[in-house]
Amino acid sequence: MKSAVSLVAGIIAVLAFVFAGFVTSTDAQGALVYVFAVPICFGMLALGVFLSSPKSVCRKVHFGFGIFLILFLVAAFVPPFRFFPAKIVSGIAGTFEHFTGMTPFAWVRANGKEAKAIRASLGKVTDKIEASDFAAVLNWEEICILGPYSTEADAAELLGYTSATLANSQVSSSDSVSALIFLSNSGTLIVVDVPRNVIDFSPMSRRCVERSEFPIAVDRLSGRAVRRGEGIR
Repeated sequence: MKSAVSLVAGIIAVLAFVFAGFVTSTDAQGALVYVFAVPICFGMLALGVFLSSPKSVCRKVHFGFGIFLILFLVAAFVPPFRFFPAKIVSGIAGTFEHFTGMTPFAWVRANGKEAKAIRASLGKVTDKIEASDFAAVLNWEEICILGPYSTEADAAELLGYTSATLANSQVSSSDSVSALIFLSNSGTLIVVDVPRNVIDFSPMSRRCVERSEFPIAVDRLSGRAVRRGEGIR
């Protein structure tokens, strides 16, 4: 029983560390999560060492991971060695991207509350899309649409300015989504990928729709694709 608890404690310590690395890679301020994660890691490792037998492999692994954490923390505060924790965080982010096809930064924003709410609302649409279906995004004035395989160059041409608009979108590499770019007078508010099996916005790719131009008709016979409609530039 003690050995099982010791193993679980070690797993929790590793997961807490990996989670901290994931959060750090999603936001420049994310490193603050280590303030909470590191004490959890050391606490779990101490518990694991206490419950494991003196010569067990599990205890050696706990000690080894503890030494790794110490080196990680020391390197983070010594400029010449900061590459070490940076490489670890990059490795966690790279592994996540390998399995999901998205960076942690992009994944968090693609699965944020606004994006989820918009996709859920559009999933209930029958014959037309109302401006109210995008109520999760506040103060938007216009929505610009980019279909599958659109690029940053396409976004810059459509919007009239250059920025990393599609950094959080899969539209440049996927034919299964369209990107909705929500704009206000001050610029881009958010970019939301909408799967084409929810609503197919691809017929309106590289076009923009102002709030006053809604509703937009949906052709259910063509696989819930939007119609081009009037007033769309």
